[in-house]
Amino acid sequence: MNAWLAALLCACLAAPVAAKDEPIVLLHPPRVSTEPITFVWPPEGLTVPAEAEFILGSVADPKTPFTINGQTVTAHQDGGFLAWLPISAGTFTFHAELALSSGTATAERRIFVPAPPEPLPDGKLAVDPASLSPKSDLELRAGDWWTARMKATRGRRARLRVGKGPWREMREVNAALGLYEAVMQVSIGEEFSAERVEYEVGGGWSALRIKGAALVSATSRPPAVATVKSNAAGFASVKTGPANGFLIFPPPGARMLVTGREGGSLRVALGSNLSGWIAEHDVELSTGVAPPRAVTGNIGVSASSAGASVRVSLSERVAFLVEENEALDGLSLRIFSAVGHTNWVTYEGDSDFVDEVRWRQEATDIIAVTVRLKPGRRLWGWNAHYDAGSLNLDLRRPPRVNPSGPLSGLKVMLDPGHMPSATGATGPLGTKEMDANYAIAQSLAEILARDG
Repeated sequence: MNAWLAALLCACLAAPVAAKDEPIVLLHPPRVSTEPITFVWPPEGLTVPAEAEFILGSVADPKTPFTINGQTVTAHQDGGFLAWLPISAGTFTFHAELALSSGTATAERRIFVPAPPEPLPDGKLAVDPASLSPKSDLELRAGDWWTARMKATRGRRARLRVGKGPWREMREVNAALGLYEAVMQVSIGEEFSAERVEYEVGGGWSALRIKGAALVSATSRPPAVATVKSNAAGFASVKTGPANGFLIFPPPGARMLVTGREGGSLRVALGSNLSGWIAEHDVELSTGVAPPRAVTGNIGVSASSAGASVRVSLSERVAFLVEENEALDGLSLRIFSAVGHTNWVTYEGDSDFVDEVRWRQEATDIIAVTVRLKPGRRLWGWNAHYDAGSLNLDLRRPPRVNPSGPLSGLKVMLDPGHMPSATGATGPLGTKEMDANYAIAQSLAEILARDG
């Protein structure tokens, strides 16, 4: 759904409000295609498990009657069209007709709509191989929960085992479809090497067995340590789960304890009660090394031309999180895999920006540093980075504004978003999101330059 909203926005971007004597700047080019009817979405052969779908594209003459599967679709004056139409199971065809003066132009776009889920035929034992889960390799430790699933003949006994390990019962969680599931927890001291999961339906000599593709293992060996690669600067991220949302962005050199794996994602410990997931290709793995344990030293506060700098002495590089206060009158720095041994917070010279810095051991392995600004001061921005043996937190105050030229002397960075290797969505006229964003940025750059 988001992709279509983005596509629609890309196609319908309006020019900025222009003064009476200024020409309107179009933020997208005219229609790209020369065909009477052009489909942009859906792509040919797309599989869509739904009851309706967006279809968008453009026509050569927007004033001419236009239908898709017999339904009238109104095109925008620039030729673009967007419709939400019902679809049905099987190979489904969108048939479009454009009644031109020279004759009716037609175009078709085919997609595949899977049939609603149905159970496997009763009688002969069967298992749907595509239903077997887990689908990605798992590396587990004591206390971890994991789930195995399969779709098989209904109403039968079902079991699973890892390699030659003990059989575990699966329960039928959906009797109508024959869906079976087992939820297991790795017990303390339990270990098994990486093996494929074997599933069984039925019993006795007639039972049917099948193996999944994923390898599952459990270990109690000392965990590996992941170090963020230097070439991942600005790109490495720790997420809330494999392919989930962002949690933190650890800098190069930050060390984290690896406590599990799912496919190409590693679970890393940030604290005793906080974990995240990082892509394996963003880190270097080391075994037989001490886990990360950063010790804080003294904290120094100094004034700078931009505002102030807070330096936290640390014995090694670890992950951290910076969060601003809602009122922007301070912020907090949480340092993971760390213990506090800070005796002094020193204030070097007079600072008219930072009022106070405090620290506390927030959890067994998390240090919280709180920075409070002076009354009436507001935070404009911050940058956290490692420098030698310190974690530096640079704080920026709002720039001094010249009322007669508010932008005079300021540098403004514009990030249009997307690039040739990732062009984003495509609008009905064939406009790429990358190009629309760039056009907006160019227009804004002209406005900023004009205003100083």
